Amino acid sequence: MNAFLQLPGEPADAFEQLLLHRDFGPSRQFSQTADVVGCSESTLRRRAQQWNWIERLADYDAGMLQQASEARTKEHLERYKHQLETFRQEQLARARTVGARAEELLVMVSAA
Repeated sequence: MNAFLQLPGEPADAFEQLLLHRDFGPSRQFSQTADVVGCSESTLRRRAQQWNWIERLADYDAGMLQQASEARTKEHLERYKHQLETFRQEQLARARTVGARAEELLVMVSAA
């Protein structure tokens, strides 16, 4: 995910409000942010339109979702690798046991 950067010419207070709005997550509402920053919803909506908040936040949310998905996928792959290696080791141990028993049987048959 790209860094969440302030746009050229975007006032610091507008960017700060955007960051606060962003941190409410995908279900964010302008009313929540307005309560926290102490301004009207209409002011936030104007700033959102002027500074393209909706698209920027959609990109941010998509990036966060992708990161979460990749983390889950990586976790699943690591778990699968561990399970596969455990299975292989168990099968190898069983094969060695079968081989050892076969050798014992050959010795018994040869001795008889």
